[in-house]
Amino acid sequence: MTPKPGQPEELLAEILARTVAGHVPWEAADKFDGFVFTGSKATVIIRSKDDDGAAPFVFEIYSTDNRLLESVRTDWVPTGDLDSSVDSAPQNDTLRALYEEARRFALDLDAVYASLLEDTKG
Repeated sequence: MTPKPGQPEELLAEILARTVAGHVPWEAADKFDGFVFTGSKATVIIRSKDDDGAAPFVFEIYSTDNRLLESVRTDWVPTGDLDSSVDSAPQNDTLRALYEEARRFALDLDAVYASLLEDTKG
């Protein structure tokens, strides 16, 4: 699948799938609570907007000259009910999952957890 420009949600889902498969070399960001993957033509960032490691999340794609190309954010959508209720936007679960998977990869959490278990076995 190759999403077209203007389809960042589809790209987001595909990057999540490739991250879960271990094909995206995420690195921890230096200046904010998030994770960065730099490709040959663009840089992808998934970050916590409030720098607290929790929602809201922001997924951004930047060109090699640091121009913002696409952005997908945690959002809420009106339900249409008379009481002005809102629901979680469809991309919210994917943003959260991508943040968590990028974090797992960038911080090598699988190895950290395995070493903790090894260090504490009786």
